[in-house]
Amino acid sequence: MGINDGIANSIVSEANRFLINYKTIYTAQFHLYIYLTIADVLDVLSLINCYVGFTVSSAFSEFHLFSEKL
Repeated sequence: MGINDGIANSIVSEANRFLINYKTIYTAQFHLYIYLTIADVLDVLSLINCYVGFTVSSAFSEFHLFSEKL
């Protein structure tokens, strides 16, 4: 994983915290116009991130166990 991948992952994973902090500043308008429109997208991206991490971890774990048997 290169440095650009790490930066991209940080930006995506920290977007929720940014939105929460931003929401405290602009409560009603922010909630109505911004948060409701992109909250579901951010939730899906978070789930995809967890799924990819789990899949990669499982694959490398299986590969490591397979290579030890050889």
